[in-house]
Amino acid sequence: MTVHPFEPPEQMLPDFSLESTEGRRIRFSDYRGSHNLVVAFVGDSTCNTCRHLLSGLARHHAEFA
Repeated sequence: MTVHPFEPPEQMLPDFSLESTEGRRIRFSDYRGSHNLVVAFVGDSTCNTCRHLLSGLARHHAEFA
């Protein structure tokens, strides 16, 4: 995919969907145009670096949510 420097960010990422921790299907496009921050972390809970990053995300979520 070619990304042009002046394209809005929503045009750079294709739509995708994930299952929430509550079991609800969430599509990236559901949040386009909103002031929400979408963070998709794909890692392994047995990886030390991944666990460290996840704990940092949890702290930020607690602070800003």
